[in-house]
Amino acid sequence: MLINIIETRIYCFFIDDSKSHKYRKSYPYKYPINVEELRHGKLVKPKPPDLYVDGRPVQNATTLGPYTEGSTFILDCRSSGGRPPPLITLWNGTRTLSAKSHVETTEDGASDVIVTARFVLSRWDLESRLECRVQSNATLAPMVKWIKLDIHGKCPFYEFTVLSSILF
Repeated sequence: MLINIIETRIYCFFIDDSKSHKYRKSYPYKYPINVEELRHGKLVKPKPPDLYVDGRPVQNATTLGPYTEGSTFILDCRSSGGRPPPLITLWNGTRTLSAKSHVETTEDGASDVIVTARFVLSRWDLESRLECRVQSNATLAPMVKWIKLDIHGKCPFYEFTVLSSILF
């Protein structure tokens, strides 16, 4: 078997036992792949991601809120059933969010992955698009789910003094 890594795909050329037939399979290359998994076709597509805010499930493509500026926001993204474990990233627009990842492997070798981001909301998060992207060697393109946030900003505190008597 010959393996050529070209750009972001792996092309595997297989020759059957009779050496009379040669065929090619193409896999997206996201992170190191076990060649044995490629040979035996053990790649399993993960389920689409599920989004949770403060432990409660949320619908895809919805606007949540209003939240108060300065409050803590907890976003979870979960995907299950993938083999090898999918890579899950959380995004705020074009920036990745710092997040913690937890992977559990089931008896059949499939993986359940949970990624959690915790951050403090600011006025710049108003109408921001928070995305969960699940990438796997078993899929050609990442699976994406997203939400938008509605933020109420804190008004600066002003103290006014009222004059009880005005002299003219």
